[in-house]
Amino acid sequence: MNALLLFTFFVASSDAEKLQDEYKEWIVPVTLFDSLGPPPQDLLSKNEADNFLRSSNRSSQVKQKKLPPRYSVGVLNVDASSQNTNEISMSRQHFFTFDLGNPSQTILLTEKCKGCFSSLEPESGCPKIVPKCESLFEDQISTLNTQFCWPSHPQQYLPENSYRYIIKDCPLKKGETQNAGTLDNIPICIACFDGGDHSRYYTFAETDFSFVGATQINTIESNDGTFSRHSAPASKIKHFEFGALVRTVPQRDRIWSNIGIGANSSFMQQLPAHSFLFDFDYYGVKYEHQGERIIFNPDPKLYETWAQSPYIIQHHRHHVIERFYFGSTIGNAPTNIDFFMDTGNDGISIYDTDLLEFLAYETNGSWKEDTTDPNNYGVSRLLVPYSRENAPDLSLVLSSGISVTLPGYSWVFDNGLYDLGSELNPTIFVQDEENILGLPFLTAPGYSFVFEDREKTLYISHGSDSYPSYSSIS
Repeated sequence: MNALLLFTFFVASSDAEKLQDEYKEWIVPVTLFDSLGPPPQDLLSKNEADNFLRSSNRSSQVKQKKLPPRYSVGVLNVDASSQNTNEISMSRQHFFTFDLGNPSQTILLTEKCKGCFSSLEPESGCPKIVPKCESLFEDQISTLNTQFCWPSHPQQYLPENSYRYIIKDCPLKKGETQNAGTLDNIPICIACFDGGDHSRYYTFAETDFSFVGATQINTIESNDGTFSRHSAPASKIKHFEFGALVRTVPQRDRIWSNIGIGANSSFMQQLPAHSFLFDFDYYGVKYEHQGERIIFNPDPKLYETWAQSPYIIQHHRHHVIERFYFGSTIGNAPTNIDFFMDTGNDGISIYDTDLLEFLAYETNGSWKEDTTDPNNYGVSRLLVPYSRENAPDLSLVLSSGISVTLPGYSWVFDNGLYDLGSELNPTIFVQDEENILGLPFLTAPGYSFVFEDREKTLYISHGSDSYPSYSSIS
C-alpha cells in the first residue's frame, strides 16, 4: 500500500460512538417492486426521490398486479463533499433494498463498481480473487456497452467523496477468511451467494447518510405525568459502517445496494434497533393505508395485543410452519417444517421433499424448469391448473396455531408473463436449496408483521388493528 493511500483510510469508529443513546422509533418509507426492480431510469438525478416514495405502485384493482413482489426499496441521501472548499457540497440520493435475509453487512454500490467474469476463473460465479474487469466478455450482459454494475441506472452509485475507507478484517465464514486480495491497493472481501451462482466484492468504508422521507417519533413526558408523541424528520446517521461494492460476478442489471435487517445485522446494531414492523399493502386492500413503510423500534402499544409466534435465531430468524393447506380442507401435509424469511425472495422456496410432493398433489400441479428470470430463486416452479380468479386460498399455519392466508391472486400468476408454454399457470412456489418464506408471504393482503428480537417473537395481525395508527402524533 503506497503512502498516499494511507491518508484515505480511517480506523473504524467505536461502537459507543455509532450507537444512539436510546432505541428511537424510525418510520422509513419504502416502495415494493417485482423482480424487474425500479424502472430503467435514474429517478434520483431528476430529484424525484420524494415523489418516488410518495407515489403508489399499487393498483386499485388487485388483479393488475402482474408479478409477485421481490424488492422493498428505500432511498438514502449522502453528502458528496467537494475537495474544493470554495464549492458547496452536493447531496446525492441512492436506491437500496431492505433485506430480511441479510444478517450481516450492509452493501452499497459505489462509483467504481464493475460487473464481469474473472479472466483467471471464467467459469466461476465466485472467483477467489477479485477480478480486474479489464474487458467485456462475450457471454455477459454488454448490450449497454458498459461494465457498471447496474447498467440501466448509470447514476445510481455513491461518489467516492461521500465515504471514507476504514481498516477492518474481512469476516470469517465456516472458519475461513473472506479475503479476496486487493484492488488498487485496497483490501477486498468477497460474499458468495446461491451456491456459487454469483458474488459481490467490497471493502469496508463509513459514511454519513439519512433516509429520504423518514421520520422519528419522540415520546415526551409532561409535568402532569402524561405522555405525548411527536414526529420530526429523522436525524442523520453518522459514521455508518458498510461494505463499499466494487465488483460483481457476473454483471447483472439489477439493484445491488442492500441494507441487511437480519438478526444481529450490522445495520440493526448501528441504528440501533431490536424490533421492526412491516406495514405493507402491495395489493391495495388496507383501508386508508399510509403507504408502504418499515417502522424500526415501533411502540409496543401498537402490537402488544397481536397474535404471537416464537422464533429462534441461528444466523437467520427461524420459524416453524406447522402446516400448509388450500381452501378449507386440511390435507395430509407434512408438519412442523423450519423456514426463515427473506424480503429479497419473490416466492416461497421449498427444499423439503415431502412438502414438494404435497404441494404438487394438492394442487394437481407439476414442477417445471423456469429460466425466464436469472434473478429469481430456485431451479423449478410449481405450475397449477388454476387461474388467479379461481385459485383457492393458501393458508400457512405458524407455531402457536396462527394462520396467514394468501388469496388466490397473490400466489398464482398469469402464464403469459412467464412464457412457460403450457396451459398451467405459475405460482410463487419454487424448488430451492432452503426453505424460505419470501416477500409474497410478508405482503399477504391485509396483514402486518413485527419482528421483536429481544423476545424472539413474531407478532402478526390481520384486519383493522393491523394498520398502525399515528393519529395522536403532532
